[in-house]
Amino acid sequence: MTKIGHYTLPIERALHFRVPLQSLHEGASWSQLRLNVPDLIHPVEFHVQLVTDGDAPFLEKGASGWVQAANETVNFLRTIPASEARDRRLVLLVTRLDSTHPIFLSIKTYFHEA
Repeated sequence: MTKIGHYTLPIERALHFRVPLQSLHEGASWSQLRLNVPDLIHPVEFHVQLVTDGDAPFLEKGASGWVQAANETVNFLRTIPASEARDRRLVLLVTRLDSTHPIFLSIKTYFHEA
C-alpha cells in the first residue's frame, strides 16, 4: 500500500535547506520525492542529496545526489526502510539552483508500507 508523507516548507529566497527523514514509523520505507512549486511560471531546478548525520553521502558515490525539476516526482535509487533512515539519521539536502524568482515550495516525501 502506498501512503504519502508530507513535509511543507515555504521558501521564498532560501537557497539551501535540510529535510530530516527520521520520523517514519516501523514497517514503512521511503521511496520518492516531489518538489511542488504551485503557479510555476519559470523553470526551477534543485540539487538534492541524501546524506547521513555528518553530511556523508547515504549511498555509494554518485548515487546519493541528483538534479530535480520542480513538480517532478523522483524515485529514490532504492527504498529506504524507516529503521535505516533513523539509525543513519538520514537527511535530504535541497539546494535551489536558480535564485531569481521567489517561490513557495511544498515538499512531498512518499513512503510504502509492508
